[in-house]
This record gives sequence, structure tokens and C-alpha cells, in this order.
Amino acid sequence: MSKKHIVNCIIRKAHKNPYERIQGIGGKTILGKKWTLSEAEAIERIKRGELFFVVVDKDPVRIIIGERKGRKYLKTKEDTDKKNNLLELPDCQRRIKLVP
Repeated sequence: MSKKHIVNCIIRKAHKNPYERIQGIGGKTILGKKWTLSEAEAIERIKRGELFFVVVDKDPVRIIIGERKGRKYLKTKEDTDKKNNLLELPDCQRRIKLVP
């Protein structure tokens, strides 16, 4: 059974291509502890069905795996060319690796 985690920040890398800007995602546990995962780890955990992630806009929007030119990346199900729910999130303040 997959565990749901709310993503409320991202770890960015400087890149002009929006499909390559996210280096990791992060959030808080139910107990308030901060966690982060690299993009590669998050993709792998989604593929294995261990975890699923959501961004809360007005309603929760699921994070899915996209692929462009053979490269996998994270995006939300509702992303359009004009709006990117993940890239609109603030930067993660602390880079603590805590696997949720």
C-alpha cells in the first residue's frame, strides 16, 4: 500500500529547461519533521508503488512521472505549459534526507 506525502517545497538546480530544474522534493511528516528526497529517489519510489506525493493547491494534485526526450522528471497531473505546480513551490529550507 502506497503512503501519501504532501510536498510543500522543492530543491532547485539552475537550469533553463523547466523539465530539468527540480533536483528534489520535500515536506513535513505528520509529526512535523522535515524530509527531502532527490528527484531520482522520488521517481523510483513512485515506480515501485511505495509512495505517492501530492501538492496542495486548492485541492490535492498528485505528482506523477513525466518523460521528455528519454529523461524522467516529476510533474503534477494538472501541469500545463503556463502553470507548473511544483516549480511554483518555495525552496526547501533545510536539506535533510529523511525517507518518509
